[in-house]
Amino acid sequence: MYDTAIKLDRFHCNKEADSGGAEPYLWTLFFHLDMNTISSNGSFLETWTPNKTWTTRGMYANGVHAGDDVPIPPSMGNFEVALDDGGLGHMFTGFLCVLIDQDGTDGDAIKAGHEAFADAAHDALNDLAIELFVSGSTEVSATQIDNVRDAIQSDVLSAIRNAQSWKDYFDDQDRLIGFGHQFFGADSLKTLADAPNPNPVNLAINIRREDTIKLLNSEFQVVEDYHVFGHLTCSRPRRPGNLNWPEFEGYDQAIEAVDNVNAKIDKVRLKLHREPGGDRSRLESELKRLKEGARPEAREHLKAKFPSVWKRYLDKEQGGQRGPDPIGRPSRGSGGARSRVLTPGPPAALLAARRQPGPR
Repeated sequence: MYDTAIKLDRFHCNKEADSGGAEPYLWTLFFHLDMNTISSNGSFLETWTPNKTWTTRGMYANGVHAGDDVPIPPSMGNFEVALDDGGLGHMFTGFLCVLIDQDGTDGDAIKAGHEAFADAAHDALNDLAIELFVSGSTEVSATQIDNVRDAIQSDVLSAIRNAQSWKDYFDDQDRLIGFGHQFFGADSLKTLADAPNPNPVNLAINIRREDTIKLLNSEFQVVEDYHVFGHLTCSRPRRPGNLNWPEFEGYDQAIEAVDNVNAKIDKVRLKLHREPGGDRSRLESELKRLKEGARPEAREHLKAKFPSVWKRYLDKEQGGQRGPDPIGRPSRGSGGARSRVLTPGPPAALLAARRQPGPR
């Protein structure tokens, strides 16, 4: 498990294009993938778009000039998730942000654009997640990022245009300054979490727009330039300091034994769908042995050694509740009635189903 938090706390204006001061506002979207988000219905990751039914214009300062810092409200900039890679390295997280300068676009049209941003970003990122999963890659290329950005921008602009009347086109329109993003793969998250003295990773994302205006025989460059600042933290769950150590000696090892069995189960499940022509009988027998033998044995050891916390641990695991177990370790449930890990179908079926609606 990896406790991961992203905090975007402000954006800084390096240069604005409005003589009376800019009116920038920011949309954010956070995403993550791990063994709990992968399912067989075509949805591989989960996204969260804060306040997606709002314009968000009123959440930020107006009259912004070069040198000004604009605070990002916690409700727009803070995101936390407990990532479970199943011991296989299948996890990543990150965010997208869109910076817009307010002018005269109707508020309802901006709301429509914000909702389109949430939907288009989820679909584009889910396509990317499937590509990465099928290829086994943990790195994202610049071309893949460009494809995600272009798909989102097209849908957002179309939604805004479709929500406006012909009269609205005579007003000055809100101006898209640009997109920012950050992607954190399994390798970087593990390196950060396993550092002897892990420190936050500082984030500085540049969002810039340049336009050339022709007037008679002259050309003028109009530049809008901002930086979004924040930080990332990632750590393995820590034992609370107020516990009686002798009472819980060996708890970490007992939990690790359960986790290791669960990781092996995940690995066999993945082999079953990645190698449809393989030795299914052997893999199914191995899966049955782990589920009916090794896992109950590891759980029974945990129950016998730590009876005071076993009942609460079991309730959380069977109830599928996210969050810490009785002594501070995250449970492995994924929420609601969903199982902890749902086995994906063959890659071709996944790619065909990738535009099907999934959890957002």
